[in-house]
Amino acid sequence: MKVNILQESLLQALETVLPAIKKVSFMPVFETVAITADENGLTLVGTDLETTIVTTVSATVKEAGGVCLPAHTLTDFVKTLSQGDKISMTLKDGKALVKGSSQATLAAINIEEFPPMRYPEGAALYSINAETLVAGIKRAAIAAAKGDLGNARPVLSGVNLRTKAEANRLVLAGADGFRLSVQYVPMDSTGPDVEAIIPAKAAMIIAKAFKNTAAPVSIWFEQGRVFFRGEGTAVVSQAIEGKYPDYVQIIPRSETYTEVIAPTEVVKHLCDLALVIIDPVQPAVFEAVPENGSPAKIRMSAEQKELGSTATEHDVRVSGAGIGFGMNAKYLRDAVNACGAGDVALRVSGATKPLMLFPNDGNGFAENIHVIMPYHLAEKSEVVQ
Repeated sequence: MKVNILQESLLQALETVLPAIKKVSFMPVFETVAITADENGLTLVGTDLETTIVTTVSATVKEAGGVCLPAHTLTDFVKTLSQGDKISMTLKDGKALVKGSSQATLAAINIEEFPPMRYPEGAALYSINAETLVAGIKRAAIAAAKGDLGNARPVLSGVNLRTKAEANRLVLAGADGFRLSVQYVPMDSTGPDVEAIIPAKAAMIIAKAFKNTAAPVSIWFEQGRVFFRGEGTAVVSQAIEGKYPDYVQIIPRSETYTEVIAPTEVVKHLCDLALVIIDPVQPAVFEAVPENGSPAKIRMSAEQKELGSTATEHDVRVSGAGIGFGMNAKYLRDAVNACGAGDVALRVSGATKPLMLFPNDGNGFAENIHVIMPYHLAEKSEVVQ
C-alpha cells in the first residue's frame, strides 16, 4: 500500500472514527483504525463492536491495499505535522512508514483480523436533514440514564428512535426516571413505522459525525442495528434489546399553567449560580413573579448550611399566577444547554408538578419538550405574593 494525502484530510478522517476506538481493548485490533486504499481514496474504519464509524477521504493511491494501525498513536503523530503537509503512507514488512515533515514507523496488524463491515441492502427508506437530526439527538441524549441508573435499566441508557411515517417525522426520546426529553425531527419517509433503542454514547457519536454535514442523512433500520449514512461518512449502532417505557403518560397535560419566557443565557446563569453553592442532588428554589407594577421576574435561591447561600433575579416574561418550585439545577442547565441560543419557555402547573421546557425552534415553542421532575419543598409557598 502506497498513499499520499494532505495532513488536514487525514487528521479529519482520523478524528471522525476515533470516538469508536478504545485506547485499551481486550483485543489489540480494536485499538486500531482499519485503513483501505483503493480507487475511491482512503477509507478509515473504527469500531468498539457497539458502534462502527466509516469515513472516506480523497487521496492519491499509488498502490492499493489495507492495514490496521494504532489509531490514537497515528492521530497524535499526524497532529504534530503542519497543516498543508503532504503525508505518504507506505506498508512494508509488517510496518507502516508515515512520513511528512517528520516521520514515524508504526507496528501494523493484518487487515484480515479486523471485523468486516456489513452494509445494509437496498435503498434507504428514511432521509433526514443532518442539522435537525444532530440537534434532536443532542437534546434527547442528555436525558438518557447514566451510571448505576443505566446499568439497572439498560433501555433507559439509550435513545429511543421511532418513525412516524404518516407524519413524516422521527421521534427521539431519552429518559432516566427523573427527566425526559422528546424531540420531533422532520423526515422524508417511504417506509413503515419502526422503533429501535441505540446507546446514548452511540447517539452522541452519530451527532458528532454529522455535525458539519450539508447533505441529508439516510437511515436503515435492521434487526439488531441502525445504520446512518451521510456525505462520506457512515455510522452503525447496535440496538439495545428491550421495550422502551411509554413516556407519553409522563408529559403533563394541564391546560392551566404558569409560563416563563426567558433567554437561554438567563436560565443558564440561574443554574450556574445555584450550582456554585449546592450539589446537583440538592434543590434550587425558583420563583416566577408576574408583572404587578414592576417588571415580571424569575428569582432563584439556593442554600447549603455548611457553605452559605446564593440568590439572584432577572426580568423575564411571566404569564399566569405567581409560583415557586424546587428544581434540579443541573438537569435544567443540561436541557437549556442542549437548546442552543434564543428563548425558552418554562411551564409549570403547580409547585409539585413536573417542569416543562420548550425551546424556540423558529416556529414558536412547539412540541419539542424537556420534562424535569420537581422537588417537594416543605417550607415554600406555592403562590408568590
